[in-house]
Amino acid sequence: MSGRRIAMVGADALPSAARVHNALLGGARNYRSDRELARQLLALSPTLADRLCARRAFAGRAVRWMLVAGIRQVVDIGAGLPVPGDAHEIAADAAPDAHVLYIDNDPVVVAARLIHGSVSVHADVRNPRCLLRSAAVRGLDLQRPVGLLLTGVLDHIKDSYEVAQILNQLRTATPYGSVLVLSAYADNDEEKTREAVNLYRSRVGPLIGRARDEVASWFAGWELVAPGVSSPQSWRLQSPVPDAHPWEWAAAGLNLPPGHRVAEAGT
Repeated sequence: MSGRRIAMVGADALPSAARVHNALLGGARNYRSDRELARQLLALSPTLADRLCARRAFAGRAVRWMLVAGIRQVVDIGAGLPVPGDAHEIAADAAPDAHVLYIDNDPVVVAARLIHGSVSVHADVRNPRCLLRSAAVRGLDLQRPVGLLLTGVLDHIKDSYEVAQILNQLRTATPYGSVLVLSAYADNDEEKTREAVNLYRSRVGPLIGRARDEVASWFAGWELVAPGVSSPQSWRLQSPVPDAHPWEWAAAGLNLPPGHRVAEAGT
């Protein structure tokens, strides 16, 4: 295929979740259709880019928290396209001996991360056991604690029970001492937010809002750490940013033996 034909394919491509997210963050790994949808979404919800940056900041704090706690294997599931501040960059600064693995079901994302020099695996969160087996081939040691990072990826799964089952399978397949960190789009009733969500759904695919209690229920079997299910701007910050209408939930849990609690889990 010629370079001109490749350019035409890119120009005419339908928007994808990873590329639209990249465009909203000001990245360059996207096509005209992605940028146009990002522009329309921002027109409806002008704070959207700031909110995505808040999610990125939450993910960064979560990775650093894992590393300080002694986790030396971090698996970013539904990682999306490379952007500054990714998990491997944080690890290089905080714990150079840590192993960071990126997983995505979009082969374009996986290829981009491989070109970027990251360890990346093509797998789907809907099949967690296969996902972990694939990760093990790329160096993940399932005899040692694992830090699991799922920011935004669960929003694309309609069935909340399926999400709960996925997280339970990840818990039973990883050793005690492992950590789960996730974010989930909140069921927000603001009119402009609803309009933006409906536009996204019509052009890209499912984007499911969740209630706080629903997200908390996903941590059955995990030890939910302080501050529990909160907004990304409030999670483990000395000066949390109040948010009367959270647009997203953030939470973390520990995989502990039955009957065990860790006093410092919330510190």
